[in-house]
Amino acid sequence: MKRLLALAALVWLAAVPAEAAEQPAALKTLCDRICGGTWEPVVPPAPDQFVTTYSYEWDAPLGLIRGTATTVGGVGGIHTEMVILFGWDEVRKGIWTFRADGDSRPVYGAADLAGDGYSETVKVLDTGLDSKMITTYVFSGADAYTARSEIVAPGGSTLSTEETYKRTAH
Repeated sequence: MKRLLALAALVWLAAVPAEAAEQPAALKTLCDRICGGTWEPVVPPAPDQFVTTYSYEWDAPLGLIRGTATTVGGVGGIHTEMVILFGWDEVRKGIWTFRADGDSRPVYGAADLAGDGYSETVKVLDTGLDSKMITTYVFSGADAYTARSEIVAPGGSTLSTEETYKRTAH
């Protein structure tokens, strides 16, 4: 937990501009696609199924996109929240991403805009493992997207099923 808090503090300090920064074009494009409302799965959940919703907003003082992934459900009625951040890497001239929920190791990586969507490539922080997850998001309009992930590790990969989300209360 101490390591997670220290890492979160470093990410926060690295992201804090001296004054409210102008939104870089790539972050503006990403925010135009995902910010506002709540993203919910299109397929209704089965009883006792976990359901994850997403919401994002522009955080002007920090100059980044701040999001929350909320997962509820299951037999035990779990409720977890994950912080999602997208920021601008001035050195790489690209978007970085960071996700942490307090119960598991945080993940970090890069997001790249492409056509009608974007992709994220993330690695679990501080494991020494040579594996990553690549998720592609394809928008079919302003308020719907389909996501698919692949976990790539030495010796093989695992491809997820497609999940479609719609935006509500925009």
